[in-house]
Amino acid sequence: MSCAVLFAFYGCTGSSNPAAASYRPPAAAATAVPGLVDWREIDSPVETKGVFSHVLIKAGSKTALIGGKDSAGYLKAALITSDFEKWSASDAEPGFGEREDFAYCTDGKKTYIIGGYYTDGKTEKYYDDTWETYGAVTFTAVPAEKKPAPARGLRAAVFKDSIRLSGGFDGKNYIDDVYRFDVKKGWIQEDREKEKFEARAGHGFIVHDGKLWVIGGKGRDGKFADVWNSSNGVDWEILTENAMFGPRSDFACFNFGGRMWVVGGELQDKKTAGDVWWSVNGSSWVQAAKDAFPSRSYPGYIILNDSVYVFGGVSDEIKNDGWWSK
Repeated sequence: MSCAVLFAFYGCTGSSNPAAASYRPPAAAATAVPGLVDWREIDSPVETKGVFSHVLIKAGSKTALIGGKDSAGYLKAALITSDFEKWSASDAEPGFGEREDFAYCTDGKKTYIIGGYYTDGKTEKYYDDTWETYGAVTFTAVPAEKKPAPARGLRAAVFKDSIRLSGGFDGKNYIDDVYRFDVKKGWIQEDREKEKFEARAGHGFIVHDGKLWVIGGKGRDGKFADVWNSSNGVDWEILTENAMFGPRSDFACFNFGGRMWVVGGELQDKKTAGDVWWSVNGSSWVQAAKDAFPSRSYPGYIILNDSVYVFGGVSDEIKNDGWWSK
């Protein structure tokens, strides 16, 4: 799904991570690691269902889980928590309907949802709409004359006071477009004539060190382990084609403590990871934790009070466990 406040749940709990269920890239050379080394499981009630492809947002003094799916299907109502242990269904619905694998970002005031995917098993729908909220559970549609390509697995970030959008999969092709949102015109496609990254979805798309970054993801020929950045969202430079975290997609990616982080995700052959990596420059990556939690892709996260919370995801089963570190 990324900006910096996101979550995902998936079905079984447990504090062990069987080697048979996940692949682990080789550990990086030992070095000082700035946090997110020791992870502790959050005691959640057994009745909490696993959820995936959703996001977690700040809603007043509480946290709301919106969108995505559980074992029964798409979530309609938001789930609310104040401690990540007890959850209750909200009376309010998010408003953007049933969907998964959408883009999400926040500028600290507004929260945005863009695009995504829905299927009932017979038909499919790829969305191109934009929704916003001011810290509430319910979103409202944002009028836009121009829209991005309908897609899932696209990613969004707020960069230089405007929403940026990149990548995605439209059901047939992976996308390499980058868009900038204009409040009067809608989504404007950036003209990238120079070197640009390959079409992809499920990648990292964050702001770090005053630049916009594209990290990993999946494309027509498999997973990526490359890292790109741009100072303007138009001209892109590659930092490495083979980052130490290895080819992967659908991971949590965020800026925390002045560093970029890659957490979990799906690796080659659809194996999953439960590791944690960081970098300050995009070319050199350090493994902070090899087995932070049971492996998963589509993990969700939120950063609160100088701590990172990871919820859910999927490996062999939908996860409903939560972990935190600082």
